[in-house]
Amino acid sequence: MAGLPRSIVIALWITGSCWAVALAAHLAGFAATPGTVLALVLLGAITGLAEYVLRKGRGH
Repeated sequence: MAGLPRSIVIALWITGSCWAVALAAHLAGFAATPGTVLALVLLGAITGLAEYVLRKGRGH
């Protein structure tokens, strides 16, 4: 992920790892409840919003 700011790389890894855990649980036969999916979507949105706020504060 060369060329990306470190904070974006962190946000991508957090969101990606959450989805990887959900996929592994699904493949193992665990049922994903709508609450689990919503939690992952919210985590991704919060991470993205935090990235936006941090970048905006630095004037980029």
